[in-house]
Amino acid sequence: MGVLHDFGPLLPPVTGQEQWRFTPRQRFAALFEPGGAAELAAGLAAGAEQAGESTKRLSVAAGAAPPEPLTVELDGQGPARRLIEVDLGADSEASVVLDLTGGGARVVDLAIRLGDRGRAVVAIIGDWENSAVRLVRIHIAVGTDSQFVGCTSLVGGGAARLVTNVEFAGPGGSVELLGASLTGAGEHHQHRLLIDHTEPGCRSYVEYKSVLHGEGAHGVWVGDVRIRPRAKGTETYEISRNLLLTRGTRADSVPNLEIETGDVTKAGHASATGRFDDEQLFYLRSRGLDDDSARALVVRGFLSGVFERLPDSRVRGLIWQRIETRLAGIAGAESSTPKGEGEEREQ
Repeated sequence: MGVLHDFGPLLPPVTGQEQWRFTPRQRFAALFEPGGAAELAAGLAAGAEQAGESTKRLSVAAGAAPPEPLTVELDGQGPARRLIEVDLGADSEASVVLDLTGGGARVVDLAIRLGDRGRAVVAIIGDWENSAVRLVRIHIAVGTDSQFVGCTSLVGGGAARLVTNVEFAGPGGSVELLGASLTGAGEHHQHRLLIDHTEPGCRSYVEYKSVLHGEGAHGVWVGDVRIRPRAKGTETYEISRNLLLTRGTRADSVPNLEIETGDVTKAGHASATGRFDDEQLFYLRSRGLDDDSARALVVRGFLSGVFERLPDSRVRGLIWQRIETRLAGIAGAESSTPKGEGEEREQ
């Protein structure tokens, strides 16, 4: 199998660049130090000897349907930059779970190719240590009449930035990108998406939900969708929702839609950020729940809609296990919620 995507060198952030907006650049500085991930990424792009050690490959043959989810585990050991390639053949049907753990400063490049008429569920679980700094670059290529569902769950990591690009390799493709983040005190979790509709008759749907708690918790979601002149009959919609459990949290949510053709079936986006409602807490307490159980119940209900869209119940179960573990750690989060603080924007 040849290289699925050339991510190229990792360039350091420059003040004023839109792609590094909302990002605490100093927290990612370790990635660009001599001998770090950026230097290794440049070496791999040039064909350096380390490629074998730094690359994991997973492939599913054309027409195959593995009975169980395929798992790739990647911890914080080894090279500072790792490449994962997932090649799913034409007419295949597979579920893939990428389990990312560990600490330190690392770059992970993930290339996914789904062949024509394929069906795929790919889940990324970011369960990093508090010391972790992660930049994850994701490229997804979707074939003709194929259906791709991707789900990203961030339940740990001091500073994590995930950049996802989607391209359609032929007409009739469908992409759903789902996400859930639990961002704690002092943590920075960022998602940036670009879905590039270049082919006619394709569909994309995006839904990300974030729960933030603790002083300094910062969540960022930037969703870009571009519909090119040739992409007639496109259907696209993206939603971002943020729930702030405590004071001292911040959520930045920016949907962008660029339409270059008048022949669009559906296109729109919505974004909302709101604080945990003390009236909800009072109601649940009046029904016999303690504060911790009430907050956990609200969070579960808030996130459940995202995972209901996952067609593989086994993958759903794996993600919920990690979320439940993280919820147990934040159960004592203090709710301090002035009424009326929150906003919603929809177009």
